[in-house]
Amino acid sequence: MNIHYPALKAQARQAMAAARPHAFVMTLFYLLLTAGVSMLVSLFVADPLARLAELAQSGLPFPRALFLTLSQTSGIGLFIHILVLIAVVVLDFSYHLWCLGTTRGGIGEWRDLFSGFALAGRVILLRLVVITYSFLWYMVSTMAAMVLSGVAMFVAPFGILSAIPIFAIAIGFFFWKILHYSMADFCLMDAPDTGVFYAVNESRSLMRGHCGQFLLLMLSFFGWWLLGLLIQLATTGILMLILGGPWLMLGDISGAVAAVAGLPLAGIVSALLYWPYAAWLTPYQTMTKACFYNALRSEAPQQEQ
Repeated sequence: MNIHYPALKAQARQAMAAARPHAFVMTLFYLLLTAGVSMLVSLFVADPLARLAELAQSGLPFPRALFLTLSQTSGIGLFIHILVLIAVVVLDFSYHLWCLGTTRGGIGEWRDLFSGFALAGRVILLRLVVITYSFLWYMVSTMAAMVLSGVAMFVAPFGILSAIPIFAIAIGFFFWKILHYSMADFCLMDAPDTGVFYAVNESRSLMRGHCGQFLLLMLSFFGWWLLGLLIQLATTGILMLILGGPWLMLGDISGAVAAVAGLPLAGIVSALLYWPYAAWLTPYQTMTKACFYNALRSEAPQQEQ
């Protein structure tokens, strides 16, 4: 299949312009329901995932870090965060469903952002299956790289140097394999009654021979991702100047960073300043991905013949 990236992006921009509700407004609503609610909950209930990451980064073995996290997290807090996580996953699926329908000329409604809850069980199962497959491919890639590196160290004169390209190839193989699952959500949307494993297998079938094209399409947004990162860094810098001024005057950059990080409201302000940009980039990228899926679908019957 010959992918013309500018044409797919043009289709995405046309879909954004024709979207009802407007893509920018709908995405702001989506961000409010997902990232906004998550941040709000984190203000009042300790986030167990953040605590687990903090303990793991401190050098504790993962089983012990997990045990400490669970012992320090209340049952109600854990339940709330799990509930929010499930809601975010389903809302993300619903948003992708709205984007897919918009690229096909559909007339959307506000309630479309909640349409995924009718398939909540299958959506959660699909994410778990994809995560499990991805983890298994990660383990296979890592173990293969470790074995090959070990053999190379004993066989080759400078075997230790061969470990770098071996692990680089393993990482590339891992990402190449998980790219095959990138269309699983769209496949479930088109055939919700066929089951989760059908969606996964259908995604692998559609992406076979097209992973490189999809990767290049996503990388074409690199400049926009970089701009978003610069906006976030600039926002953080402004907050550091406002909240960490005394520390900066003393030359204590770490103190200024801690002053911003220790104030939850600063994270909310930073997100609110970044969201207008995200509300434009998110539908652009998601609808471009949906257009790529539509192109794969239109080509699929010809491939089967």
